[in-house]
Amino acid sequence: PLPPVSTLTKTPTHTPIPQPTADTDPPPKPNPQSPTGEIPCTQSVTLKWSAVNDPSGISKYIYGIDDGNGFQDSSTTGTSANVQVSCGQSYQWRVKAVDGAGNESGFSGTSFTVKPEDQ
Repeated sequence: PLPPVSTLTKTPTHTPIPQPTADTDPPPKPNPQSPTGEIPCTQSVTLKWSAVNDPSGISKYIYGIDDGNGFQDSSTTGTSANVQVSCGQSYQWRVKAVDGAGNESGFSGTSFTVKPEDQ
């Protein structure tokens, strides 16, 4: 006859694998670089800002320009954007970074004035 089969099995012990902590920290604010102050009459300007780094990477930058009627925001993956402007008009503009985990920095911004056509 065969010996009895043991029904006891040893349960392996598991060491929990540490899970990475979720990234909840916002990236740093990008710094607006240009334009600032007074610029010559033009129909288009390139907004430029500093690149920022984040452990989750930067997925996009959200930028906006306000001609006095509220900010119109758009997004890009680069550190510059072309926008349409009018001569003789003052503008405020802002930019913020969004990291790979979806965290957003605060906006940072500056302003500029486009000279009238006759200057």
